[in-house]
Amino acid sequence: MLPAGADIGTLFKDNEDDNTFQGSSVPDVYELTSDSANIIQGNLTQLNGDSLSQFHSDDVILVKNTQFTSQQLTFNENTLQIDVNNDGETDANIILEGDYSNGSLIVKQLLNDTIIAFNTSPTAVFLANAITELNNNILVRDGIQLAEIVIEDDDLGVNEISLTGKDKERFEVRDNALFLIGANPNSEIQDEYEVTLNVYDPTIDNQPDVTTNYTLKIVNASDNVDALLNSPFYRFQNSDFHGIYIWAGDKERQTINQNYPNFKEEGVAFKVAIEPNDNLIQFNRFQNELGAYLYVGEAESQNIRENYPNFKEEGIAFYALDGNANRGIDIYRLQNTQQPGTYIFVGEEEKNNILANSPQFQLEGVAFEAIV
Repeated sequence: MLPAGADIGTLFKDNEDDNTFQGSSVPDVYELTSDSANIIQGNLTQLNGDSLSQFHSDDVILVKNTQFTSQQLTFNENTLQIDVNNDGETDANIILEGDYSNGSLIVKQLLNDTIIAFNTSPTAVFLANAITELNNNILVRDGIQLAEIVIEDDDLGVNEISLTGKDKERFEVRDNALFLIGANPNSEIQDEYEVTLNVYDPTIDNQPDVTTNYTLKIVNASDNVDALLNSPFYRFQNSDFHGIYIWAGDKERQTINQNYPNFKEEGVAFKVAIEPNDNLIQFNRFQNELGAYLYVGEAESQNIRENYPNFKEEGIAFYALDGNANRGIDIYRLQNTQQPGTYIFVGEEEKNNILANSPQFQLEGVAFEAIV
């Protein structure tokens, strides 16, 4: 509602609705006792001598047709003094009745007007979408985002975030997010990192208003999935056709070693599962006309069945973690462009070595996660 100003002082009382009050040329009284958001507006003359009871963080004073900064505003014994000309002479006094010890008044420009608002300290800070575990020796590179920092506040003033705690050097705040920085974590050296986030509004004081603690655990990926991925798969290379590989479990490994001397065993490539599980993805094996083998999930299998008749499906090969599970070790797929249709599946170190020294190999991404 918009009550009209009067020539005599007016008593304005708010209600549960948001209110806009227009001051008059004589001192008015405003009782702001509800939780509604109120605007008390007027020019300097109309606001001079007004009395505001229980002015709070949802209320604002709108000084019409006048601009000034916070340096021209003082608060002394419940009286807000405005010195527009910055000459040491007070141009308007506004009485604020209430407890403002835990806040300060913020000044903002709005076109030709000036807004005065009551700034309160932040009331809470918490971490959203937080990662609480990372795999051992994960690559930190330029930093890993761990969580979004959410601050509950009145959106006035300026919130600053500081980090404390024994591991604070391993963390960094960027914009409104918490990052892990520094060396790749090694669980054998340190398997847990702790930090405290402190939030304060320097326009009020330099003491932390709210805090939250954060703990990051470094885990050995294999420890988490040993019960799932417990079947070693061995890599063989065809000595008659360099670049053609097959990956086989224990039973097929024995058959290959006994009956196919042209396949040379190169050791355990990774550990996967041979039984289905709700947490695992089924991978099927295909062989193409070159004799090369390809291992893919069900979605890619369907595409191959429909569009690539040169690939013959041989059945379920194994079960592994999805490439985005972040619970195992990434296994990458690379294709030899000099021999299209030939593939190799390798871990991080071998992938990097291949890309650095064998430019004919093209990286096709993470195929799945396993244990090595």
